[in-house]
Amino acid sequence: LFHARAIRAAAWLTARHHDAGEHVAVVTHGRFGSALIGALLGLEPAGYNRFSLDNGGITQLDWAPQAAVGYLPGAPGAVAVRLRFHNAT
Repeated sequence: LFHARAIRAAAWLTARHHDAGEHVAVVTHGRFGSALIGALLGLEPAGYNRFSLDNGGITQLDWAPQAAVGYLPGAPGAVAVRLRFHNAT
């Protein structure tokens, strides 16, 4: 359930905020945030705590053609996603 919702949210975010240099803040609870990070990186579901998120932690993801790590399914065109840092405070 979380993974399917995360895929939909990731596709929605990417469709609306795909311009280079655009910044988007997403505030979420830990388990859904973990699922969303996995979805954005194109990973298969693997529990809800793959990316453990602390209270107040910040995770930054970049997506651009040159940041080829994970590819978001259902995104308009080829969108490459890179995890820049995770759970920084």
